[in-house]
Amino acid sequence: MIPLAKPDIGKEEIDNVTKSLQEGKIAQGEAVAEFEKQFAKYIGTKHAIAVSNGTAALCIALKALLGDAEGKKVVTTPFSFIATANSVLYAGAKPRFTDIDENTFNIDAGKIKIGKEDAVLLPVHLYGQTADMDQIMALAKENELPVLEDACQAHGAEYGGKKAGSFGIGTFSFYPTKNMTTGEGGMITTDSDEINDFSRLYRNHGMPVRYTHTRVGYNYRMTDINAGIGLAQLKKLDGYVKKRRANAKVLNEELAGVKGIQTPVEGKKCKHSYNQYTIKVEKGRDELREFLKTKEIGNEVYYPKTIAQQEIYKGYGAHQIAEKMTTKVLSLPVNPTLGEEQMKTVASAVKEWAKKK
Repeated sequence: MIPLAKPDIGKEEIDNVTKSLQEGKIAQGEAVAEFEKQFAKYIGTKHAIAVSNGTAALCIALKALLGDAEGKKVVTTPFSFIATANSVLYAGAKPRFTDIDENTFNIDAGKIKIGKEDAVLLPVHLYGQTADMDQIMALAKENELPVLEDACQAHGAEYGGKKAGSFGIGTFSFYPTKNMTTGEGGMITTDSDEINDFSRLYRNHGMPVRYTHTRVGYNYRMTDINAGIGLAQLKKLDGYVKKRRANAKVLNEELAGVKGIQTPVEGKKCKHSYNQYTIKVEKGRDELREFLKTKEIGNEVYYPKTIAQQEIYKGYGAHQIAEKMTTKVLSLPVNPTLGEEQMKTVASAVKEWAKKK
């Protein structure tokens, strides 16, 4: 079996968890603080705030930016995991979707039209590739809007030499399928002291001091167990991204010119971190999926519906390109536990199927 995703857990992660358990330091503590320090340094921001998962990171950041969200809208993409839009609803606002670029699968910044109710720009760095941050940051400046980056799939990705999560406010997930993991966990990155202070209160029941509550908050804390895994994983992240890019290069070379298959397009100024290696299959995508399964090659469709096609988002508009992509995208394995020969096996299976079409 060649798995689509597989977390790489080694002795360092196990030792950190064991140390936390043996010392009885299990809840949010010193390891979390150190993980925040190291992650902020890696991304290049003043602050990093560890939370329980990526959705929590989005919810907290949106709450901090929107305040009283009644009547406000957040400009984002319809082609993402539903947590992106759900977090907007949790914060009391409404998402306003703009269609995507057919090559990068990210929000098409050139199509964004800012309305009077729009309060936040929320690009998603899908599959490990940043959105067009030049255009988005220019729009933000022109309209005096904050930018919230959903970088939950983009650990180690760059745009113009800057890390994803360092342009506006960044949010990350550390779910096991991501480029680095803590088991479950998330992070907010920011240069804003105000956002930092709000987020730290909001994740911990609004408590600046134990049993003193200055605002409504929730329990969105990360544990030292999770942070211990994260500290070990962060040291390996650049190596993981390098390996993913190397694996993607093999697939790009092997699949070049295969009829009916388009390999991923790396955007201008982008350094793709390949959380997912996503091809476009012109015809017969689901047939290819089943064929790969017979070869024991993992694969997945991210995403079979746009967010606006989900039952709870009916009435949020049609998005022609995003809807088209739901029928064509297919993610193939490039995770860093795999090597060149396994990449060639994956490519050979795709070519074998394509020859029969």
